[in-house]
Amino acid sequence: MKIVAGVVSPREAEYFSEFAEELYFGVPQVENHRKWYANQQFASTAEVKTAVRAAHAMGRRILLAANEIYRPAAYAGVLASIRRLLDLGVDGLIVRDLFLLDHFTSREPGPKLVLSSTAGCFNAEAARFYARFRLARIVVPQHVLPAEFSPVLRQVRGPAYEIFYFPDCFCPNVDGVCPLHDINKTESPRNCTAPHALAGRSWRMPKPPWAARLEMIRDYYRLGVRHIKMPRDGTFEEKRSVLRSVLRISEALRAGVSRKEFLRRASEEA
Repeated sequence: MKIVAGVVSPREAEYFSEFAEELYFGVPQVENHRKWYANQQFASTAEVKTAVRAAHAMGRRILLAANEIYRPAAYAGVLASIRRLLDLGVDGLIVRDLFLLDHFTSREPGPKLVLSSTAGCFNAEAARFYARFRLARIVVPQHVLPAEFSPVLRQVRGPAYEIFYFPDCFCPNVDGVCPLHDINKTESPRNCTAPHALAGRSWRMPKPPWAARLEMIRDYYRLGVRHIKMPRDGTFEEKRSVLRSVLRISEALRAGVSRKEFLRRASEEA
């Protein structure tokens, strides 16, 4: 699998450029889907410049996450911020906003465009709509099963496709349309971890078992998906552990082993 790695510092950009085909990052100046977490943004323009140099030195692209919907009154400011980052050498954008998709398809067609999973592209009709824009890839929402998404992969051939690797979480709600982050307006809300209350009892929505999620990766690979995305979340050491897992999974996929053997190899400790 071709690895796309989320980075939050020049140090991470330099390290993960050795293994990933592409990097991506966020900045506070351009609202993105990790806007609530300061530790998941680059701290300054100087850091962006250093990270761009590190990525390009290894022949890698580096993309900006601009994957929220912006109000029309904010368009001019968002475009100005994006242009400043593109002028620093940023290669492309991860987007969901239709204005940005249209603008960077028809008016400024230079940057590489990747459709964010927050756009909620769940079926072939949605994929055909988005493919009218100049997309290099579509990121598949984590909730969609391979069997459900296979018609999209067969019918919409223009863009490539990408899946997320989430080893420690599986959002109980559809990322991109969930308002839980915005309820209390705190800097690092964790509303999605709160239990549900029903008839005086508390419960949490269950996550699919890890083996089932590994099988999803294998099935997507067999359907032709070749990009896998590491999230920005976690410390540097945690991300290195995730990278080792992704490399192990990729090796097992390339080997073309049975499902049982794939699960054994993908699950074993590095």
